[in-house]
Amino acid sequence: MTKKVNKVQTKKYDQDNEVIKILSVFILGLLVPILLVPMAKTIGRTEILEEAAKALLVLFLVLSFDGFWKKILVAISLGFLFGISENFLYLYGIMQAGKTNAFEQRMLLSLPLHILTFVIITLSAVRKKWLIIMGVSIAIILHIIFNLFVVA
Repeated sequence: MTKKVNKVQTKKYDQDNEVIKILSVFILGLLVPILLVPMAKTIGRTEILEEAAKALLVLFLVLSFDGFWKKILVAISLGFLFGISENFLYLYGIMQAGKTNAFEQRMLLSLPLHILTFVIITLSAVRKKWLIIMGVSIAIILHIIFNLFVVA
């Protein structure tokens, strides 16, 4: 009887843990850009800061999920939430400049960038954790190219 109770308790604990991880994805996906923007304005190189933050999220959150496709789905979700949050932070400046169409362009172009960089970092880390360095490097290069040619 106690083995059955322990299995039920373990299953309940696993379900609760999964819900907490999913909520963490949602909250951190929206909050991390809010925390990064002030730092990025002071430090400069936003690409390095953003991709390093994404790598930390991958290491400590994405990799905690079971299954390859679940990790990829979490990475896509984080990239989408990260991009949405960052774009709304830039919305005020865009509105001040009177370039409302710039917001739409930014949304359409930067969301795929953030999703792609999260997936690249996740794919590298899923393979072997030390490969995350290569994934972050590729993500930084893509982000720099994006900022040079799309944002400029």
